[in-house]
Amino acid sequence: SEGSATGAKSESCVHGWWRASLPATAAVSAGGAHILAVTRSGEVYSWGYGEDGRLGHGSEEDELRPRRISGVAG
Repeated sequence: SEGSATGAKSESCVHGWWRASLPATAAVSAGGAHILAVTRSGEVYSWGYGEDGRLGHGSEEDELRPRRISGVAG
């Protein structure tokens, strides 16, 4: 579906445009349904499929672009 972050959309997240949305990235970890990134300054971002609150934003919303997880530092 259009709002889904799975399948081809998550593939594009892993391989490209998301880099422009983040400050200098120190580490990235990707699973089948979500992605986490830690910036060089220690900020943590997540995006992907949000079911069961797995992105850490306090909701179950899917995130198609990197979103900073407040209160978490890497």
